[in-house]
Amino acid sequence: MSLDEIGKVVLELVSSVVIAIPVSFLSVKFALRKFKSEKWWDKKLQCYSDISDYLSRLIIYADMVLDVELDDVNHDEASFEAQKLQFNEAMFKLQAHAHSSVIFLDNDSYKAVLNFANKLFRIETSSVDSEKLGMLREEAEACSSVIASNAKKALGV
Repeated sequence: MSLDEIGKVVLELVSSVVIAIPVSFLSVKFALRKFKSEKWWDKKLQCYSDISDYLSRLIIYADMVLDVELDDVNHDEASFEAQKLQFNEAMFKLQAHAHSSVIFLDNDSYKAVLNFANKLFRIETSSVDSEKLGMLREEAEACSSVIASNAKKALGV
C-alpha cells in the first residue's frame, strides 16, 4: 500500500468515527426519550383506567342497593356481599387517588376526582341508605363522565 492509500483509509476511518459518535449519541437520546414518554403514557392510562373501574364499582353497588330498597329486587346474597366488598375497596382507592393522581391526570380530571373524594368522605357510605347512595351514584357518574372525556384527550385516543 502506498502512503496515499493509507492516508485515504485513515481519513475514511476518522470521518466515519466522527460521524458515528454524534449519530449514536442522538439515537440513544431519542430512544430513551421515546421510552420514557411511552412509560409515562402507560402510567397515565393505568391511572385513568383504575379510577374509571373504581367509579364503576361504586355505581354497581349503589344500583344493587337501590334495586333492593326501592324496587324490592332480590339479589343473590353472595354476589351482593362481593359487590359490597368491592365498593368498600373502591372507596378507599379513590380517596388515595385523590391525593396521588395529580401527577398523571389532566387538571379537570384531577379536580373531579378530588371533589368526588371529598364528597365521598362526607357521605356515610357504609350504610345502605338509599338516599345517600343515590347521591353518591350521581356524583360517581358525573365524575366518570369527566374522566372518560378528558382521558380521551389526554391520551390522544
